[in-house]
Amino acid sequence: MGVMLHSIAMGPESSAKAEHMDTTTAVTISAADLADGAADAPLVGEGGTVDRPMLIVDLDDAPASVLDRAAYRAAMSDRLLVGRATTSPDTDAFGPLLDALDLTYVTGPDPEAKTVVGTPDVDTSLATFFGAVTQNPHASLV
Repeated sequence: MGVMLHSIAMGPESSAKAEHMDTTTAVTISAADLADGAADAPLVGEGGTVDRPMLIVDLDDAPASVLDRAAYRAAMSDRLLVGRATTSPDTDAFGPLLDALDLTYVTGPDPEAKTVVGTPDVDTSLATFFGAVTQNPHASLV
Protein backbone atom coordinates (compact mmCIF):
# COMPACT_ATOMS: atom_id res chain seq x y z
CA MET A 1 0.00 0.00 0.00
CA GLY A 2 1.44 3.36 -0.99
CA VAL A 3 1.11 6.32 1.32
CA MET A 4 0.48 9.68 -0.29
CA LEU A 5 2.07 12.71 1.29
CA HIS A 6 -0.27 15.66 1.06
CA SER A 7 0.20 19.26 2.08
CA ILE A 8 -2.65 21.49 3.15
CA ALA A 9 -2.84 24.91 4.71
CA MET A 10 -3.97 24.58 8.31
CA GLY A 11 -4.79 28.14 9.29
CA PRO A 12 -8.12 29.07 10.90
CA GLU A 13 -9.69 29.61 7.50
CA SER A 14 -8.89 26.07 6.33
CA SER A 15 -9.51 24.02 9.47
CA ALA A 16 -12.99 22.99 8.33
CA LYS A 17 -11.50 21.40 5.21
CA ALA A 18 -9.02 19.39 7.29
CA GLU A 19 -11.81 17.80 9.35
CA HIS A 20 -13.24 16.10 6.29
CA MET A 21 -9.99 14.79 4.82
CA ASP A 22 -9.01 11.14 4.58
CA THR A 23 -7.10 10.40 7.79
CA THR A 24 -5.03 7.73 6.03
CA THR A 25 -3.26 10.53 4.15
CA ALA A 26 -0.26 12.14 5.78
CA VAL A 27 -0.73 15.86 6.34
CA THR A 28 2.21 18.23 6.03
CA ILE A 29 2.12 21.61 7.73
CA SER A 30 4.70 24.37 7.75
CA ALA A 31 6.61 25.53 10.82
CA ALA A 32 4.52 28.72 10.63
CA ASP A 33 1.31 26.65 10.66
CA LEU A 34 2.61 24.77 13.71
CA ALA A 35 3.44 28.08 15.43
CA ASP A 36 -0.11 29.27 14.68
CA GLY A 37 -1.68 26.22 16.36
CA ALA A 38 -2.21 23.71 13.53
CA ALA A 39 -1.41 20.80 15.86
CA ASP A 40 -3.61 22.00 18.71
CA ALA A 41 -6.81 20.18 17.70
CA PRO A 42 -7.90 17.40 20.05
CA LEU A 43 -6.11 14.14 19.31
CA VAL A 44 -8.94 11.82 20.31
CA GLY A 45 -12.20 12.26 18.44
CA GLU A 46 -15.72 10.98 18.90
CA GLY A 47 -15.93 7.43 20.19
CA GLY A 48 -12.31 7.44 21.28
CA THR A 49 -10.90 7.29 17.77
CA VAL A 50 -7.47 8.78 17.21
CA ASP A 51 -7.71 11.73 14.84
CA ARG A 52 -4.53 12.34 12.85
CA PRO A 53 -1.99 10.81 15.21
CA MET A 54 0.85 12.27 13.15
CA LEU A 55 1.58 15.51 11.35
CA ILE A 56 4.62 16.20 9.20
CA VAL A 57 6.25 19.58 9.79
CA ASP A 58 8.08 20.91 6.74
CA LEU A 59 11.20 22.69 7.98
CA ASP A 60 12.49 23.81 4.58
CA ASP A 61 12.34 27.60 4.27
CA ALA A 62 10.97 28.00 7.80
CA PRO A 63 11.24 31.66 8.80
CA ALA A 64 13.39 32.27 11.87
CA SER A 65 10.63 34.46 13.30
CA VAL A 66 8.35 31.44 13.95
CA LEU A 67 10.83 28.89 15.30
CA ASP A 68 10.42 29.67 19.02
CA ARG A 69 6.61 29.65 18.82
CA ALA A 70 6.69 26.45 16.75
CA ALA A 71 8.94 24.80 19.33
CA TYR A 72 6.57 25.82 22.13
CA ARG A 73 3.51 24.47 20.27
CA ALA A 74 5.33 21.24 19.39
CA ALA A 75 6.26 20.68 23.02
CA MET A 76 2.60 21.08 24.02
CA SER A 77 1.19 18.78 21.33
CA ASP A 78 -0.15 15.29 22.09
CA ARG A 79 0.27 13.99 18.55
CA LEU A 80 3.38 12.77 16.79
CA LEU A 81 5.11 15.64 15.05
CA VAL A 82 7.72 14.55 12.54
CA GLY A 83 9.99 17.09 10.92
CA ARG A 84 10.94 16.99 7.25
CA ALA A 85 13.97 18.77 5.81
CA THR A 86 15.80 18.34 2.54
CA THR A 87 18.89 20.02 3.99
CA SER A 88 20.22 19.74 7.51
CA PRO A 89 18.72 22.57 9.60
CA ASP A 90 21.03 24.93 11.47
CA THR A 91 21.06 23.43 14.96
CA ASP A 92 21.63 26.83 16.59
CA ALA A 93 18.46 28.30 15.07
CA PHE A 94 16.38 25.12 14.91
CA GLY A 95 17.67 23.39 18.06
CA PRO A 96 14.64 24.01 20.32
CA LEU A 97 12.22 23.01 17.54
CA LEU A 98 14.20 19.88 16.66
CA ASP A 99 14.17 18.92 20.34
CA ALA A 100 10.41 19.52 20.62
CA LEU A 101 9.55 17.49 17.51
CA ASP A 102 9.33 13.75 18.09
CA LEU A 103 11.61 12.97 15.15
CA THR A 104 13.02 14.75 12.10
CA TYR A 105 14.07 13.15 8.81
CA VAL A 106 16.77 14.98 6.85
CA THR A 107 18.25 14.19 3.45
CA GLY A 108 21.83 13.03 3.85
CA PRO A 109 23.91 11.35 6.53
CA ASP A 110 22.90 11.32 10.19
CA PRO A 111 23.62 14.74 11.69
CA GLU A 112 24.80 15.18 15.26
CA ALA A 113 21.36 16.14 16.63
CA LYS A 114 19.94 13.13 18.48
CA THR A 115 16.36 13.71 17.23
CA VAL A 116 17.38 13.96 13.57
CA VAL A 117 17.74 10.95 11.28
CA GLY A 118 19.62 11.16 8.01
CA THR A 119 18.15 9.33 5.04
CA PRO A 120 18.79 9.22 1.28
CA ASP A 121 15.09 9.87 0.58
CA VAL A 122 13.13 11.89 3.13
CA ASP A 123 9.74 11.28 1.54
CA THR A 124 10.17 7.50 1.33
CA SER A 125 11.25 7.40 4.98
CA LEU A 126 8.28 9.53 6.00
CA ALA A 127 5.88 7.35 4.00
CA THR A 128 7.23 4.19 5.65
CA PHE A 129 6.99 5.73 9.12
CA PHE A 130 3.50 7.08 8.44
CA GLY A 131 2.43 3.63 7.22
CA ALA A 132 3.45 2.15 10.58
CA VAL A 133 1.57 4.90 12.45
CA THR A 134 -1.53 4.31 10.30
CA GLN A 135 -1.43 0.60 11.08
CA ASN A 136 -1.09 1.24 14.85
CA PRO A 137 -2.53 4.68 15.64
CA HIS A 138 -2.99 4.00 19.36
CA ALA A 139 0.60 2.76 19.71
CA SER A 140 1.78 6.10 18.33
CA LEU A 141 0.35 7.83 21.39
CA VAL A 142 2.76 6.22 23.86
